[in-house]
Amino acid sequence: MPVLVRLCGRKMPPESELMQPLLTRITDELKESVAGDRTIKDCRVLSAKIKAVGIRLKEPDEKRQWFEGLSTVMAGHERFKPRNARKNSKPLRDPRADTINAVLLSLQEGAVSS
Repeated sequence: MPVLVRLCGRKMPPESELMQPLLTRITDELKESVAGDRTIKDCRVLSAKIKAVGIRLKEPDEKRQWFEGLSTVMAGHERFKPRNARKNSKPLRDPRADTINAVLLSLQEGAVSS
């Protein structure tokens, strides 16, 4: 992509600007999933996406802001009964909540140690 940008005579936008549509799409996907029926498999897949994108975010402030937004979306929805679960089954912990909380905790620890 940088070659195409140079050929067009333009500057490459900052990485944070290039990542914004992906961040928005994953946030929207999380909102939609939390509002509807979930399966543990779907939760794990989205958890892996969140973790992978979080690794790519270099700016700590941008990373913190995005993960805090995800945490707000997950608030109150950390436990769920999977689609097609038995009546008496216990709610499961959503792995996305664990991923989001782990990253936020690491960001807080990083801020404290700096």
